[in-house]
Amino acid sequence: MFRIGEFSRLAMVSVRMLRHYDEIGLLTPNTVDPYTGYRYYSAGQLGTVSRIQLLREMGVSLGEIKKLFDDMQQLNEQQQIQQIQTILTLQQSLLKQQLMSANHKLSLVQSALDRLRKEQTMKRFHVEKKVFPAMQVAAVRDILPSYADEHQLWMQMHEAFVKLGPGDKLFGKGLALAVFFDEGFCEKDVDVEIRVQLPEDFHPNCDQIEKVRFVTIPSVTAATAILNGSYEQISQVYEEIAQWVEENNFQMQGPMFNIYHVSPAMDQNPDNWVTEVCVPLKAE
Repeated sequence: MFRIGEFSRLAMVSVRMLRHYDEIGLLTPNTVDPYTGYRYYSAGQLGTVSRIQLLREMGVSLGEIKKLFDDMQQLNEQQQIQQIQTILTLQQSLLKQQLMSANHKLSLVQSALDRLRKEQTMKRFHVEKKVFPAMQVAAVRDILPSYADEHQLWMQMHEAFVKLGPGDKLFGKGLALAVFFDEGFCEKDVDVEIRVQLPEDFHPNCDQIEKVRFVTIPSVTAATAILNGSYEQISQVYEEIAQWVEENNFQMQGPMFNIYHVSPAMDQNPDNWVTEVCVPLKAE
């Protein structure tokens, strides 16, 4: 038998932790001297400590370990092994999930570092005021799960133009743009309308097309900037436009929109995308 200090050295676990194990009923001394209160442990309990430490290192809580040990007291040796295997398999799955989450966060940190490096070297986006004339457009508007689902509207639009027969040749000939109608940024259920510019002499048979409106949109004045490449820098474009709007004493008015000069549908390589980011301005 070993006093608590001796057992602590043999088990490589602090006296404080051994006392804590005793308090929660996880590992009680083999005997306690009724006169001195000294705790005595047996050599056979070293294996129990080793199992506790192993499970702790794998992230299993003391409460879970105690429950496991309590349950195992009513099991035979084979069942005990199976119980431990089950716990370890569950812990393995949890650790894999945590690893995936950590890798995702690591990726975000790397992206942030890359972005900061780019900001130090890249040129400022050129912002200018443009007047877009009134134009006839085909439009599809819907509530989407997220901004990333905008392609659903473009698929509907393309299918509609195909139904027009020869009219499908018009798809992609004029300006293609997306308008964002929500008052603020939304994480879900976003109100988006896509528009395709049509020739003034184009007169579609509206009976042939569902969900597509053919309207003439009024002229709009906007502060615009060209974003070359992927949409990762779009927040910086908005920042440049916002600064330009303030410096020139303009006010925003109306929903923001993007004009896709080279869209993902035209070229799958993000490096080749060309997007004109537009912020409508209040008339002077």
